Amino acid sequence: EQVIGSALRPQDRGKLARLTPPVDLSDFRPREAAPRPERPVVLAAARLVGQKGVDVLLRAWEQVVAAWTDGPRPLLRIVGEGPQRSHLMRLAASGVERGDVEFRAAVPHARMPDQMRAADVFALPVQSRWGGRHAEGFGLVFAEAGACGVPVIAGASGGVRDVVHHGVNGFVLDPTDPAVWADHLHRLLRDPALRTRMGTVGRRLAARFGREHFDLTLRAMFASHEP
Repeated sequence: EQVIGSALRPQDRGKLARLTPPVDLSDFRPREAAPRPERPVVLAAARLVGQKGVDVLLRAWEQVVAAWTDGPRPLLRIVGEGPQRSHLMRLAASGVERGDVEFRAAVPHARMPDQMRAADVFALPVQSRWGGRHAEGFGLVFAEAGACGVPVIAGASGGVRDVVHHGVNGFVLDPTDPAVWADHLHRLLRDPALRTRMGTVGRRLAARFGREHFDLTLRAMFASHEP
C-alpha cells in the first residue's frame, strides 16, 4: 500500500483501500474439545519452493528434537508439493530420526481446515528474496491458521505483520536464523497455556479477514465512488 501510494498524486492516496483475500471463518474454526494426540504437532503447509523457507525450518527442527526432554518428541508435518520436495526430504533424513518429520502431499483447500485443527503450532519461515521484490504478499495461510485457533510462527516478510502480531498471536522471526526458530518452537511446544492464549487471540484477530468484513469493505469502496 505504501509503495503504490508513493506513486500516486497526494490527492489520490486517500482513495486507496486494502482488500485482503477473505477467510471463511465457518470452515476455518478452532477444533472442538477432544483428546489430543500424544505428540505435539507443528504444521508447515506451502508450495515447496525456496521462498517459503522450509529448509530453515528443518534445520531448526534438528535443534528442537535434539534438545527435547519433555516426553514424546514433537512431530513436524510438512504438507505440500513443489520443486524442492526431494531436496527437503533428503535434508530431513540427514538431520533427524525417521518419524520426527512427516511429509504429506498437497491437499485441496477445502481440506486445509482439518490439517490446521490437527496442529498445535503453524510455522513457516517465509522470506523476502531478490532484494525484497519477491516477498510474502498477504500471508493468507497465517490468517487461516489463526482462525483455527492455532498460534503462528512466521518469517518477517512482506505483509506477514498485518496478520501475525509478534508476541500476541504468534511470533514474527528472522527467516534465516534456525537457532531463533528452534528457540521459539521449543517455547511454544513446552507451554500449552501460551499456545491456548495465542490461539484465542489469533481467532479473534482473524475476524478482520472474514467474509463479512470483506463484503463491508467492498461495499464501502463502491459507495465512495458513486457519482
